[in-house]
Amino acid sequence: MALTIKEAVRKWGPEYLAICGLAKYFPTMNSESHVFFVDGTDGVGDDGVNTGGQLPTEPFLTITKALSECTSAKNDFIFVINYYQATGETWPISISKGQVHIIGIGYSSGPWGWVQPTGDTAAFALTTGADGVEIAGLEIGAGATHAGIEMATSGLWNLHVHDCGFGTENGMTGAYGIRTSDGTTGGELINALIENNRFGRQLTASGIEVPAALTGPNDVEGCIIRNNKFEVATGNVGINVPKTTASFADGGIFNNTFLVPAEAGAAITFGAGTTGIVDGNRAYMLDESTILAAEVYRTGADGMSWGQNYVSGTLLLLETDYTA
Repeated sequence: MALTIKEAVRKWGPEYLAICGLAKYFPTMNSESHVFFVDGTDGVGDDGVNTGGQLPTEPFLTITKALSECTSAKNDFIFVINYYQATGETWPISISKGQVHIIGIGYSSGPWGWVQPTGDTAAFALTTGADGVEIAGLEIGAGATHAGIEMATSGLWNLHVHDCGFGTENGMTGAYGIRTSDGTTGGELINALIENNRFGRQLTASGIEVPAALTGPNDVEGCIIRNNKFEVATGNVGINVPKTTASFADGGIFNNTFLVPAEAGAAITFGAGTTGIVDGNRAYMLDESTILAAEVYRTGADGMSWGQNYVSGTLLLLETDYTA
């Protein structure tokens, strides 16, 4: 049975927190939290059998194994030391427990947890029960028709994705970075916070997408997308919300940067009837040529509240500037 933080400190001493690099995460933990380590390239190959994956010197080999040891709603942490396509990993990595934190520790040169599925699946699929999940510090890819992170069911709250890369490295491919699934039970991004991520040109569709076929009742209510960087490939979109009447009520899209190709592509698109606030975003052409707002911020919506957004350094003031 996994040791709680309190039990681990009792067993291995107060220095346990320092040895495992946990000090900065400790305020989020409680005495009943569990901590696990994953190293998909670990040469020991014992899958953490001696310490239950709770020491970085004897980690689990897969994220799926670490998730199986987590307890829902206990603020359990999984620290990914080193990772690519771990032998024995289950794809997609299914998350069905709440308040689980999956953190790539990385190195001084950047993240070293590269989560790229071996087939045409998502890297992570959030299912019923996965409320309050945090994913951070990882490079995340996906299969040819999938997203790195997929919301696979309705009623999912409080996802926090930050400091990750999607489609930014060679070999880290996928259609989307983050996406909700389709249908009446499709995934939702209720009160989600997506910040400080990079969405690259290896993606073949969109950085973030809320598809037209999603008919979930709350879809993106309270969702905040802020301070991300999108490098949009030809014909693609940074943030794509074709779903009609999607509501960013109590949320919005703030302070993102978009690099858009001159030949075709857009920073943000909305379907008809979409509502919410869009403010502080900046779009630039990759070749520094002149660009029109309607080519970058595309909207069929009459309910969007457009604040101060920029195109190639020019401030847009009129809502009519955004109408494609």
